[in-house]
Amino acid sequence: YVYTVNSVGKLNIEVSSKYTNESPGYLVTFPSKSEFLLYALKKYENKEDFIKSLDSQLNSLRISLNNSPVTYTVDKKEEEYNISFNINRQIPYKQSLTLTKKYENIDLVEHIGNIYNIYIPESPQISAETLNNFNISLTTKLIISKDLGPINFSTGEYKDDGKTYTFDLSSKENSKKTHLVQIGA
Repeated sequence: YVYTVNSVGKLNIEVSSKYTNESPGYLVTFPSKSEFLLYALKKYENKEDFIKSLDSQLNSLRISLNNSPVTYTVDKKEEEYNISFNINRQIPYKQSLTLTKKYENIDLVEHIGNIYNIYIPESPQISAETLNNFNISLTTKLIISKDLGPINFSTGEYKDDGKTYTFDLSSKENSKKTHLVQIGA
């Protein structure tokens, strides 16, 4: 997971999953049907704002497999949007496929005057059944443009490269909590 907050406070999420076949002598078939959910990450008082949150994610959604676009379908439910797509690929031993999902999120950045509160949820846990025949690792990063101002408060350690603040939230203790960063003057 890479969460990026740009110079105008817009948050983009990129989720990349690299599947490497670790089974000698076998072709591993990538799951033919894959699904995931888009859902609001905060509670809304009215339904219009709730739908706006879901629609902004859906309108910006891009899915790719090894940098080639993937076509998907959307099933709009009352509380979430179910995204599904089909990929029929076999992965030879020691070969990889990278599936990438990119979208905007308006729920995780709160803008009040010159202050931005940025919330990053805990990392999802990988189930044991997901691990069959694949080598899987999970990393989570938050990258914030320094154009938004100085960091006032943070629940995590960060690096400053002169243009951005980068938080590595991949450690075991960091992955199990929600993070808050307040930035701005």
